[in-house]
Amino acid sequence: MSEYSPSDNRVQLTERLIDLFEQINHAMHCSPSGGWDDLDLTIQQLKVLALLFEGQQRMGNIASHVGCILSSATSIVDRLVEKGLVTRAMDPDDRRAVICQLTQAGKETMEQFWSIGRERITQMASQLEVRELEEVVRSAILMDRAARAAFPTR
Repeated sequence: MSEYSPSDNRVQLTERLIDLFEQINHAMHCSPSGGWDDLDLTIQQLKVLALLFEGQQRMGNIASHVGCILSSATSIVDRLVEKGLVTRAMDPDDRRAVICQLTQAGKETMEQFWSIGRERITQMASQLEVRELEEVVRSAILMDRAARAAFPTR
């Protein structure tokens, strides 16, 4: 691992941080038998499941969250319904609107998804000395604070 010098500027440091996050992400998600492949879900489907894990949503909110048009969101949800992970129903307050929510299988799938990630982080943490892990945790706290400031609605 290359060290940075105190004379590096913010842009260079940010680029190095991006590189490191990409490398960590690649290591976590692209190694053999990662477990995520077994879920047989697309990134878009995972985004929808993660949103629905927070609670039921209207189809328009799903489209906005995924960043697609309503018909594309409907197609994504159709596939999740076929897999038994999502149900949808008419909104009793507005019969034009459709409300979607996770089934028990959908909740279990999301918990499995997050469990795989937790296991991967545990494997990485086991490679560090306690002192190093404390340093990583302090840094993660700073990044969490920055994330909350940059993305206040999360």
